[in-house]
Amino acid sequence: MINNIKDRLTTEDIIRYMAHFGAKVNERITKDELRFQTVCHMKLDNKYKLYYYVKSKSFYCYNSCGNIGDIFSLTQHILDISPKEAFKYVYDFFNLPNNSSIEFIYNEENWGLEDPEIEEVEYVSNKLENITYKPIPKIDENIMNIFLKYPPAEWLSEGINEDTIRKYNIRYSLKQNAIVIPHHNIDSELIGIRVRNLNKEVVEEFGKYNPLFIEGEMFNHKLGHNLYGLDKNKDYIKKVKKVVILESEKAVLQMDSFFGEKSIAVAICGSNLSRVQMKMLLDLGVEEFILGLDKQYSNVDEETIWLKKIEKMVKPLLEIGVTITRIWDNLEGGFLNHKDSPTDLGKEIYLKLVKRRVTVGVNND
Repeated sequence: MINNIKDRLTTEDIIRYMAHFGAKVNERITKDELRFQTVCHMKLDNKYKLYYYVKSKSFYCYNSCGNIGDIFSLTQHILDISPKEAFKYVYDFFNLPNNSSIEFIYNEENWGLEDPEIEEVEYVSNKLENITYKPIPKIDENIMNIFLKYPPAEWLSEGINEDTIRKYNIRYSLKQNAIVIPHHNIDSELIGIRVRNLNKEVVEEFGKYNPLFIEGEMFNHKLGHNLYGLDKNKDYIKKVKKVVILESEKAVLQMDSFFGEKSIAVAICGSNLSRVQMKMLLDLGVEEFILGLDKQYSNVDEETIWLKKIEKMVKPLLEIGVTITRIWDNLEGGFLNHKDSPTDLGKEIYLKLVKRRVTVGVNND
């Protein structure tokens, strides 16, 4: 049913729908892709880094969100609504003809259980204990052998040691001038590959991080269905029942260089902790979620927005009594620069920040 509706939407329909959210389309329209302004995260970005791939009918944000999914997933992402509400929103916008089977799909008792075409469903209810998800397909690990075992100077200068680089199998692509970062699932199976672009022109066009793309194939995966570094750090996370949630792979590597086998860091590769990721960590027995997001605020208004975003994001965890703390740098007299990770200034500063972390609560802040 959902796939049938997506197939009926033309590129002109997609352009009109995105304009509804205020996102303009770039003039460089091709038969394979459309480029929109990144309306998918906090503020509308004038850069055209939200891609719509015509063949797969899916959206990918090369700024910060990563893989988003189809038009329903994008709608859910932008409006922060349920899958059922997102479907109805799209359905109403395009004034699609009524179909009684649609109501069956979104009947609360049957949601996501009966229709095999609903590939984007991440959970069968809002309750974390009921979340289910499909394993991400594996990739042949031999693909990494085409890249150089060369420790990137850019990351060595940022506190990441060579032992960590070898441990995480970080490689270098001479052709793309990019750091190659393999992503593994909790069982250490390769499921995706991302790159950290080093060319300034590429960073301006596509952002710092995006999926590896070689010979017409993109090695992307659902970032919200995995946690970078969990395969390496799961044992110690289970032991101490705590986890530090960071934004980037680089931050996880810095933590490994700080603490080695006692690192409890994972990366969400963005700023949104998904319900699937919450469930993965709860299944390991985590009792305290320590949020170590980048300092994405430079004034009081931005700080207020981020605090509200965090409170809303972790509400499912707060509702079941999980302890949530946040590493937060002061606007005045703080340590970090704007957009820095808590790990960027070294182990000593990180320890000071984590020591003064603050408990998150529905009525706090």
